Amino acid sequence: MIRKWDTEDTAPLLALWLDSTIHAHPFISESYWRDSVAVVRDVYLPAASTWVWEQDGELKGFVSVLDSRFVGALFVAPGATRQGIGRALLDEVKQHYAWLSLEVYQKNESAVSFYHAQGFRIDFGDNQRNIGFHTKSAGVINDHGAGFNSCRGKTFGNRAAC
Repeated sequence: MIRKWDTEDTAPLLALWLDSTIHAHPFISESYWRDSVAVVRDVYLPAASTWVWEQDGELKGFVSVLDSRFVGALFVAPGATRQGIGRALLDEVKQHYAWLSLEVYQKNESAVSFYHAQGFRIDFGDNQRNIGFHTKSAGVINDHGAGFNSCRGKTFGNRAAC
């Protein structure tokens, strides 16, 4: 069900990203996400290593990692949440990288709880205002790595990317 995304066709990823990001972030204007499609398509997806979860030939989720350390995207189709897809995708990338980091919107409480449950340490002392909303940095230490990273700078959709 999980496989490395090995095509340049980003249309399925973009459709899932847009649908799920609008669903997960009702506190941010939908127009912001629609205005971000081009940069996600043209800049971030091509630069990322991406794994997808497919079920019966249908894309249900994906995770993208930038710079071998930053989870720039983890999205699951709204109708497929709470089925273990996000956890499985994170487990997959943990097998490839010694440590990972990400940012999550403070107002997205279910995502904050999810990442915490997956072993990410939430750095509550490190607030960043991103399009008017606070984000929290989070990092995870894998069994074969050490360290914590707080990324700043570029953005991938709603998260900062290193």
